[in-house]
Amino acid sequence: MKTEDRIKALARECAVKGLRLREARALFDALHTADAIYAAGGSMAEAAALQGQNREALHRRSIRTQRGDS
Repeated sequence: MKTEDRIKALARECAVKGLRLREARALFDALHTADAIYAAGGSMAEAAALQGQNREALHRRSIRTQRGDS
């Protein structure tokens, strides 16, 4: 199964089981950001490039995630 198909299936499952969209987005964002940083060996610049954003935006996102903000 392709990644896009797995994401679609997971999104449907989350909706059916009552996970709110805001919570699902926050969870996906936190996991995606953490995994990008891990994949980049801790390099924020490289992780930002993997995500297609600038380093400052990734840094702000990682701080919000650590604080538990959405």
